[in-house]
Amino acid sequence: MSRLMVSVRVRLWTGRRPQADSCDWPEHALAISRKQAHADCRNRLMKTPMPTLKPTSRRTPKRTPKKTLETALVLGTQLLMACGGGSTSPILVTALDKPEGPDVFWTSVSIGEGALFDFSCGVTAPGPAFCWGSEDNGQLGSDANDAPAGIRSPLAVSGGIAFTSVAAGWKHACGLTGAGAAHCWGVIDSAQLAPSFVTTPQPVPGGIEFAALTSGSFITCGLTATGSAYCWSAYGVFPTAVPGGLAFKSLSAGGSGFVCGITLAGAGYCWGVNDSFQLGNGTQVDSAEPTPVSGGLTFEAVAAGYRHVCAIQVGGAVFCWGAVTVYVPTDQQIAGGSVPAPLGGGQLFATVSAGVDHTCGMTVGGHAYCWGSNTLGELGDGTGISSNYPVAVSGGQPFVMVEAGGSNSCGTTTAGRAYCWGLNGVGQLGNGSAPAASPFEDFSRVPLRVRNPPA
Repeated sequence: MSRLMVSVRVRLWTGRRPQADSCDWPEHALAISRKQAHADCRNRLMKTPMPTLKPTSRRTPKRTPKKTLETALVLGTQLLMACGGGSTSPILVTALDKPEGPDVFWTSVSIGEGALFDFSCGVTAPGPAFCWGSEDNGQLGSDANDAPAGIRSPLAVSGGIAFTSVAAGWKHACGLTGAGAAHCWGVIDSAQLAPSFVTTPQPVPGGIEFAALTSGSFITCGLTATGSAYCWSAYGVFPTAVPGGLAFKSLSAGGSGFVCGITLAGAGYCWGVNDSFQLGNGTQVDSAEPTPVSGGLTFEAVAAGYRHVCAIQVGGAVFCWGAVTVYVPTDQQIAGGSVPAPLGGGQLFATVSAGVDHTCGMTVGGHAYCWGSNTLGELGDGTGISSNYPVAVSGGQPFVMVEAGGSNSCGTTTAGRAYCWGLNGVGQLGNGSAPAASPFEDFSRVPLRVRNPPA
């Protein structure tokens, strides 16, 4: 998507979603009652006769009845909740240009930020990576650029490199090979007003062998097998060792210029921007070096969001700090603030992922829960009700990982299927649906299966 105006550009740099008073979207998309907009949308669409289905290709793959039905839904008559995600009326979408390929096994999905909307990248076994969604600055790793409606189905990352994981950040993504080599694509200098970008994965200089990568809005970091942490601001800049000499077992780059890590001993440290208490030390003073998180708690893993952080203890208890929004009035403590506070709800988590205004996690039993803003279906529970505490993602899928983004979420299951939910304005859900009249009318409050890449 192209930039709209100066006021929006400022919000883009901070990773925030545009508000009604700083966008040029059609008035009905944001200004009027969303409930009325849904009703008008349903009434308009239900008066439109459904056309006769026509095959998109003469070559029809041989499938079981279930697969045939599934393919027909995707290619010709996929039923979407396109009237703001809350409608249950069937809506006919146009057929896609390319047929869906055979099933692939998704091992992970990572959500990044584009100019105005999110994008996602996923890794399949045995290693090909695919991206979809906003592609304004090469962050999908291909030459397909400036499509107004985004790339709405998984697109192969160019170069043919087999990755074990991908970390998506602000207008860029980085992949990690089995040999520990990091490659990045997309924006290569986020400090420029008109940033340069590359559409093919480029090796990160320095020859450092990494075990894990994490990307935030303006920074990417890598963790070695021995716990050494390195960070860099853009491709072409050599990774720099994080000062302090600490060894980490978990590292996460946030969306507003900060990083948090958990040492081998379980202590939490954060550094960088601290305007919303995201360093968790009780102050709002920025720090160029790792500073201890208050409370003396022991953690196993950490997830940094836009301006908040959540960390998991041994046993699965979650504590959060940083920016906090009380969505429903309550007398109970809300996780967040200047120092770590426990998350309510009673669930025990194996993983956690912090986004912009919401957070998701996977319980030790393999069930996905999300909490926070649910305006655009980010929580995936089938409602539009935001929540202070975790609510179960609908569908009961056995997830192995789940990730929270700006206005959407994604996860992969034990069967190797990828699902996404929330805003789909530029195809960031990856289900191949046709674009809606307005990007903010295109979202789903329940998980939708990510489409298989073309054969």
